[in-house]
Amino acid sequence: MNTEKKLNGRERVYLLNIIAEQNAAHEAELAEKDRLIDYYRRTAEIATERRIRERHDRSERRKDIIAWAVLAVLSGCVALPWALYALEEFWRWGNGVI
Repeated sequence: MNTEKKLNGRERVYLLNIIAEQNAAHEAELAEKDRLIDYYRRTAEIATERRIRERHDRSERRKDIIAWAVLAVLSGCVALPWALYALEEFWRWGNGVI
């Protein structure tokens, strides 16, 4: 049994227009979802990059603090005796010992 109905040209164009509208609406919906996916993917990438950059900055800050501490300790061990020796010599010079 053949239950298919023959369509005339006007009916065929009408049905094809309905199908095209449905496809356009579906494609617009898919495009919106793709746009949202791209937006959230980019947001996640930015957040990840920011976290990595902050971790790197903290690491660099720690290294800088350690370097300054080492410099301060070495300066204290070397510059402080020199400064005390210079003060002692100045004191002697001022009192006429030398």
